[in-house]
Amino acid sequence: MRVNKWVSAALFAATALSPASLLYADLKVDEKGFTRMQLGDEKWEEYPGIPGVSRMVVYGDPSKTGAYVIRVRFAPGTMSMPHFHPEDRLATVLKGTWWTGTGENFEPEKTEPIPAGGFMLHPGGAAHFDGAKD
Repeated sequence: MRVNKWVSAALFAATALSPASLLYADLKVDEKGFTRMQLGDEKWEEYPGIPGVSRMVVYGDPSKTGAYVIRVRFAPGTMSMPHFHPEDRLATVLKGTWWTGTGENFEPEKTEPIPAGGFMLHPGGAAHFDGAKD
C-alpha cells in the first residue's frame, strides 16, 4: 500500500509507504540513520494550484513512487473541490479541525469534522473534498 498528504486552520500530516530518497524539511540525520525534525525546522510552500493551502514535504518525494510524508495547512474558509488520488492516503490531524466530505458532489454542509488527534484513510480512486471552515 502507498500513502500521501494534506491539513491547519486545519493542519494534517499524511504518509506514503515504501522507500524514498529526497528530504525537503530541515531534517537532522545522525550517523546511524536516525532522522529528526524539531519544531521550528519547518519549510512551508504554497500548495501548487490551490490558493490558501500550503504544504511542507517532511520526508521523501511525493512526485515519485515510495514513502513520503507531507504536512498541509488550509487557511480558514479554504476547501478543496472534489478530487481523488490514485493511491491510498493516510491523514492525521495535528492542529485545528479538518472538515472532510466524500463523493463527487461538492457539499461542504455535509462535511464531517476531524479534530486534532483524529485520523482518516482516503482510499485510492475515491472522490473526496476537504479543508478548514473557521
